[in-house]
Amino acid sequence: MSENQDQDPIVVQEADAIYESVRTICHHSETQPAPTVYRVLGNLKGAAGPMLAQALNQLADGLVRSLDEYEVYQVLIAT
Repeated sequence: MSENQDQDPIVVQEADAIYESVRTICHHSETQPAPTVYRVLGNLKGAAGPMLAQALNQLADGLVRSLDEYEVYQVLIAT
């Protein structure tokens, strides 16, 4: 999690939580019984299906709108 979590927008906080959750699943997913695996897969299917597509589309739309609403530019740093 980021050090300034209280200042992060809720979408950043939730993305951090999802990252940590998937990381935890990776560390604890070996040798789980079939009923547990089916529950996990069902939950991941629900989260990774239409809801994830919707969230990504909304984030992409926000990026497009930010080009008009903010001064968005790229800073190149010489190495």
